[in-house]
Amino acid sequence: MESGKTYYMDVTMHKSDNFNTAISPWSNSKGTMEGRYYGPAFSWQSNDDYESAEDLDRALVGDPAQAPYVPPYLYGKAVARLHFECFETRKYSLEEIMAGVKVDNFSQEQISKFVAAGASLKGALLSPAWNARTTISSSMNLFGKATAKNIEFSAQFDKLKDVVNDEMQKFVPQIAKDPEGSDSDVWAIGTKFECPILNFYDTTKNYFSMVSPSMLENGALNNTKSGTSPISLKTKTPRGTGIWAGYGVVPRTEDGVFVTIEDTFKQTDSFGVPKSPTVGSLLDVCGFTPEKKKVGDLAEQKEISEAVIMIPFVDSPSETTAQTVLVDGRNFFKINKEMFNLQKANIENGKDAVGAGEYLGVTQNIPETSVSNMIRGMKKYNLPTTL
Repeated sequence: MESGKTYYMDVTMHKSDNFNTAISPWSNSKGTMEGRYYGPAFSWQSNDDYESAEDLDRALVGDPAQAPYVPPYLYGKAVARLHFECFETRKYSLEEIMAGVKVDNFSQEQISKFVAAGASLKGALLSPAWNARTTISSSMNLFGKATAKNIEFSAQFDKLKDVVNDEMQKFVPQIAKDPEGSDSDVWAIGTKFECPILNFYDTTKNYFSMVSPSMLENGALNNTKSGTSPISLKTKTPRGTGIWAGYGVVPRTEDGVFVTIEDTFKQTDSFGVPKSPTVGSLLDVCGFTPEKKKVGDLAEQKEISEAVIMIPFVDSPSETTAQTVLVDGRNFFKINKEMFNLQKANIENGKDAVGAGEYLGVTQNIPETSVSNMIRGMKKYNLPTTL
């Protein structure tokens, strides 16, 4: 890094057009009211703005009054701008960079949402809703750190195979070591929580296909006239829908919520000439590449396996050569650690479980044992942590 330069990168979150995580029957040409399903309303404009509002009730609870509770992308593209100011030309460690990075959360689209809803620019910027709004820092871990292990692989090319899927030929990792120092530390940016995200955009037009069978039996009605919403014959009350109370659709590839990591400024003009001598790319320095990822994307399919596991145990500690070990109040038979490691290494290298002469009394190869079967099974199934 060069002295006198400030290095930047942006992390953004936005939703595509024609995509909603919740819809409200009270949204119309006067404004939207989707935030009401996420939390209570805050003051989002000045007192003068409220006094001049055409519809005070809508102004009090309509968007963007719930800015402190809604996802950071709901009212427009959110940006977290990370920047590091360099005062000395040298190589900086990841710890030094992360300790010196500052984050500015802003959004031109979100402040435009406030103004479009009726707030003055000054009233919006000074409002509690704007200053307490949900930012990317609330939804994403911007300063995660991981350490890449040093992996040593087997070079026995003729015996390499995956012990679960024999069709996959690959190098077999033999040893994973924690590196000395921090040279293998990597910066990791990701969501704090993620679940499947469905699209509820315009679902009122197809309400019968989204509503549950029990609701249909109770006499739900879909009023398809322009500007109206689904109502219940019993309650006559319009209601919104979303992930908590309705049926959405799986988004198309181009629809959804997206996270990007990108350069803040254009770094070069034509022919590689630096755009600015005082601006650098934090993206390049830290080894990131510009990327766009979809949040809550559903896999096309997933195979889930389960197994019945039977582990023998005895009521009392063994007094024979078959040693036992007490785990969770049960006396399980103990496996010789040396034998376990031997068989694990053998099957991962495509060998028989125990080779002739590898263990006392073994005069010929043993292709399979109960221990080797267990090792193979544990690559596919997760045992309870206590076991």
